[in-house]
Amino acid sequence: MVIARLQSKDGDIFIIDVDVAKRSNTLKLAIEMSKIDLDDDVIPIENITSNVLKPIIDWLTYHKDDEPSEPIKILKAKPYYISNWDKEFLKMDLKLLYEIMNAAHFLDIKDLVDLGCKHIANIIKISSHEELTEIFEFEATPILLTELEQIENM
Repeated sequence: MVIARLQSKDGDIFIIDVDVAKRSNTLKLAIEMSKIDLDDDVIPIENITSNVLKPIIDWLTYHKDDEPSEPIKILKAKPYYISNWDKEFLKMDLKLLYEIMNAAHFLDIKDLVDLGCKHIANIIKISSHEELTEIFEFEATPILLTELEQIENM
């Protein structure tokens, strides 16, 4: 097994199988296009902290043998299927999920970004507008309430 060493913004180093790292298109390019000596060098991930990078590595490791998924069909009426492992993975506060989704976008891990979007879509689909204002911590203005009621009635 060939390994890569990823260094987070806060200096922590994570050892990861190169094949797992290559599920990220950004890391794949960094590994294949640069002169990084995988035996000695670290790959700096300067804008992602350890508390965000660790769950991303866990997700990549779990899904290392998965085939890339089909693009999301945004207008599907039914809730999206999320595996039991991913449901457990997603049991985090929304602030951390948002940071993971941003980092996954930067690292070009499409399936993880899609998973986060599916999860947020499911939350929105099953929540009332009162619950959404609490979950997403925004003020419920009369215009917003009207728009949310229209969405609920679709």
